[in-house]
Amino acid sequence: LNNGFLRRGELLDNVAKMKDLPVTIVHGRCDHVCQPHAAYKLYKALNPKADRTDVKLEIVSGAGHSDSEPGLIDGLVRATDEFRDNA
Repeated sequence: LNNGFLRRGELLDNVAKMKDLPVTIVHGRCDHVCQPHAAYKLYKALNPKADRTDVKLEIVSGAGHSDSEPGLIDGLVRATDEFRDNA
């Protein structure tokens, strides 16, 4: 592939820049492009002590890489609604 929009490892290399931001990761369990273990690594880097309630990871069963899949749409809408409601 074309390395997407970021170089490999760029998010993890710059996780310190996101340390004070609320983050919700919504990821498809069947994503073979960006595999779920990468989402988990990012989650753990953002929340190494598992004590931050503003960092969340949702793995969506049956969903892959496309943001047009119903399970991912649902997770993304819920996440953005929560950001809106907590602003």
